[in-house]
Amino acid sequence: MDKTMQIVNHRVFAHLNGLAIGSVAQGLLETGVLDRLFKDHQKKIYLDGLVANHCITLGYTRLAMETLCLAGLLDIQDEEGVSFSVQVTPRGKAWLNHRRLYRQYNELLTTSLESNAQAYICRISDDDKSTPDDNTLTLVHMHLYAPSICLIMLRLVEQGGQLDMVKDWNSLIWQDILRREGWVSISNSGKVSIPNKVGLLFAPLYAYPISYFPLLRQIPDLLTGEKTNTPTIDRELDINFSGKVFRGPCRDLFLNQLLPLFNTEDVAGQPNVIVDTGCGDATVLIEAYQAIRKETIRGQHLHDYPLLLVGVEYEIAAINVAKQKLQQEGLRHLVIFGDISKPADIHETLNKYNIHVWDILHISKSVVHNRVFTHPNPENAYSNNIPNLNMSYVDVDGQSVSSHSLFNNLVSFFRLWSPWISHHGMIVIESHCWSPMVSQIANDSYPMNLVKTTHNFSTQYLVPAEFYEGAIALSGLVTIKTNSIFAAPGLPPTMTIKHLKNR
Repeated sequence: MDKTMQIVNHRVFAHLNGLAIGSVAQGLLETGVLDRLFKDHQKKIYLDGLVANHCITLGYTRLAMETLCLAGLLDIQDEEGVSFSVQVTPRGKAWLNHRRLYRQYNELLTTSLESNAQAYICRISDDDKSTPDDNTLTLVHMHLYAPSICLIMLRLVEQGGQLDMVKDWNSLIWQDILRREGWVSISNSGKVSIPNKVGLLFAPLYAYPISYFPLLRQIPDLLTGEKTNTPTIDRELDINFSGKVFRGPCRDLFLNQLLPLFNTEDVAGQPNVIVDTGCGDATVLIEAYQAIRKETIRGQHLHDYPLLLVGVEYEIAAINVAKQKLQQEGLRHLVIFGDISKPADIHETLNKYNIHVWDILHISKSVVHNRVFTHPNPENAYSNNIPNLNMSYVDVDGQSVSSHSLFNNLVSFFRLWSPWISHHGMIVIESHCWSPMVSQIANDSYPMNLVKTTHNFSTQYLVPAEFYEGAIALSGLVTIKTNSIFAAPGLPPTMTIKHLKNR
């Protein structure tokens, strides 16, 4: 890795992971937990005692402690079903010296740079400089201005890598911060640009957390058990980001599995319908159709053997966006309501349109982990020999979810789909997390702490690839073809693409 890449890696992922740390730190500061960790930094502290003494929820507090653990600030000992304890690391002790800078961190999580500037200046004006640990303080400041960097970078990407700071945001503090970043350029007239290809490669990553700003603002309330009706995700931004991710690392590998199904001489035996469950803005459906039209035998016979594109979504906003995009492309399509957790209901709706299971190729992108979780009946467990993930998850009520329950729920999910994918199968693009140990080691290779925190607190169930593959195998499905996407060489995959079929 060259020097420029190392600098950008460190900066970008420190910002992104800092969003998770800052949101969690505010909640733990307000409830007195950070003060307790600072006071007893040499002791092992059991979670049950923290929950009882600080009036916080068990499930969400476990998630918060995991966020700090992935940052190297805490060590966790998790004997699942027995005890859960934490101990402050030396790095964590240095970080806790600056804990009060995270007060009301959610004031920084706005889409207004002017508001962010005022909130940030307020914090640094009374910063306690009593500790000589400047590296830690620098990192804390990166956490504090991370929300603003996200907004600036998103605007830079939208404007093709050029931005007039004087015209758009007349704020000297952000110009100063960007100069210190080391991978953006600011002219004397205030024009900002990303001068290297590495920067342009990483800048789009800043779009992801903005869609989760509403959730990150809610974390302090979740820790104290307060429920809100505010949407946890900006769905429009999330849909847009998901489409960009597909066009980046996923597209070619996905098409590598899709196109052979439409490139056989037996055109009549090919799928007649592509159903994308969790279709978002219909990017995957549109890209799939265009590639089939241009690159396969089926593309030469679409007049006689037309393809129907079906989008399935459970949110009205996404349904409307998908309809609009498919109409703009002039493609034969249908968009329906449906939940990936209920494949039988989806097919009941499809039957009303005379769409039959033997005609369908199913696809989905990053939706399996967003399924509705239900606790399995212990009597119906598929396996009792499940390794402890050493990770924390919660259900919609904030109750902890064990590795055993999560695994058996995932097996059940695939078994629910089994009857519906026996003919052409299902191509599944799915995101994955890493073990806590790998996440700590690879902090400068991927923003896994942010990804884990945003998914955990919004009850989405990312699991490591090997855990996911074990559930598929036990469900009875067969993997026809598989590809993996890696954040860096030597690390586990962050995404897999699998063509699954019933045996």
